Amino acid sequence: MNQYIDLLLRRTGFSKMTSFDANWSQQSLFFDVGSAMVCVLMSDLMLQVLHDRRKAQQDQREWIYNIWRTVRLVVVTGILSAIGRSWYKFLDAVYVESTAKDVAAKVVLDELLMAPFVITSYIFALGLLEGNHLKNTHLKWRENFTMIYQVDLLVWPTIQLINVMLVPPYLRVPFINACTFLWNLYLVQALHAPPRSQVVKYMMKEKQQHELGSLSEEKEKREPVAVEFIVSDKFSISTK
Repeated sequence: MNQYIDLLLRRTGFSKMTSFDANWSQQSLFFDVGSAMVCVLMSDLMLQVLHDRRKAQQDQREWIYNIWRTVRLVVVTGILSAIGRSWYKFLDAVYVESTAKDVAAKVVLDELLMAPFVITSYIFALGLLEGNHLKNTHLKWRENFTMIYQVDLLVWPTIQLINVMLVPPYLRVPFINACTFLWNLYLVQALHAPPRSQVVKYMMKEKQQHELGSLSEEKEKREPVAVEFIVSDKFSISTK
């Protein structure tokens, strides 16, 4: 089946137009990582412009595009995409044949090992880049990991089966990135949604109060201190 897809791509000129030679593409770390970074950039841009701006208008507050949130997502995605590229090459090296057994093994290993690693890395890396305390980031991981992983188990096994059975090896990472565009819409929204757990809400409130307290203390240090000298009326000094 992969041969037919490869032949179809070459007949349509897609392979020639984009220089999609197998040897070239398999060695192109720049293309695989770059396509992943572009996908997450477009996902977050669409989410902020279409969702966050409309929500801000409903709440009658000013909306400002959070460019640093996009930058953090792009950086983390680029790193994880490079790791994922090596992971898929490792799976292809271990399970060479396209039998049902090898395909099932790739999908199971990907969901048992790679998926939890990627979800956990996203949460902790973004928390670190946002300047959050490690304890707060861990609480956020506890609140979101199970939910995101359950959705991952529902969506990605089917995509991975299509990926390893129908897509040529040198197009597997781009195919995953295209699917990741839609997945990122859900993932970014889930990671930046208001906390559901009362514990996480309490920790976030405590963090805000701590930051306000630090700002007030810093302000008091900067203000000049007024010193009053009070002389009691009971004491008098006279000179003759």
